[in-house]
Order: sequence, then structure tokens, then C-alpha cells
Amino acid sequence: RLGYILTEGKIRKGIQSIIPGADERERAKFLVDGILNDAFGIPPLCRTRIAFSMGKNMTARNIYIAAIDGQKIQQVSRFNSLCVEPGFFPDGKSVAYSKYNKSSMDVVQTSFSPYRSRRLSAFAGLNTGVCIDPTGRFMALILSKDKQVELYLKSVETPTMRRLTH
Repeated sequence: RLGYILTEGKIRKGIQSIIPGADERERAKFLVDGILNDAFGIPPLCRTRIAFSMGKNMTARNIYIAAIDGQKIQQVSRFNSLCVEPGFFPDGKSVAYSKYNKSSMDVVQTSFSPYRSRRLSAFAGLNTGVCIDPTGRFMALILSKDKQVELYLKSVETPTMRRLTH
């Protein structure tokens, strides 16, 4: 049986698993990250967070974030509507998601610190399926602004955009 020694932020093969001052969950995450990295070359995964949509009914769902093991849940959005399809910005400091309105949808970004939300896209009709590029400067999204459902590439900071499908 292969074990790992966990000390000072490094993993060394051995028979103990000790991280001074860490709780069981943190030690387990550290151990899994070390095994995945040693065996498969996968960068640390267990210290990441997940974003998800949750609500008590189908008319109001909000966005939450949590540690990858489901602990430390924090509510991100606080709307009385459906907020779905969350995704992190590459810097991990905010999420983008789709928010349903009475007759349309918006793409919204909510930053964690300071806490604030802003609309990234609010055309008439659909504004959904947002995916932020690795630089955090552009987003791919689905719009129906011309009464046709099309895929667009849009700048996060400016109105500049390009239709990708026809």
C-alpha cells in the first residue's frame, strides 16, 4: 500500500499523511491532489470551487458557490427569478450566469469582493449559454436579438460583438 507524507505544502511518498493544523477534509483534499498529480500529472483540483444553481421551486433559483467537497456554501445571486448556468471567470473572483426576466433573459456577472452584479448582455429575447474565454475579456453566448437564435462572441467590457453562426 502506497502512502504519502504531507508536510509544508509538498507531498512526499511515504506511509503517513500529516498536515499540521489542517482538518480531515483539508488533509484528504491535499492527499487526493498529490495522488492525481503524481499518477496522472493533473494540477491541483481539490482546492477549486464549484458554482451551481439551487432553489426551492422552479420560479426562483439562485447561484451559489462551494468548495469542491460541497462545504462552505455561499449564495452569490439574490434575485426572485431563475438564475442558471453559472461559470467562473478565469480569475475566480466572479461568476457569469443567465438570469430570467418576465419576457427575456440577461447574462449577469456577480463579483464576490466587493459584492456587486452587472449585466453583460441584455438584448431583447434570449441572452444565455455564456462561456467566458480564458483571458476573461470575451464571452461566447447565445442571443436571439434578431429574432433568430445565433451564437455570438462578445467583449465583456464593450458592446463589440461578432455573430459566429448564420
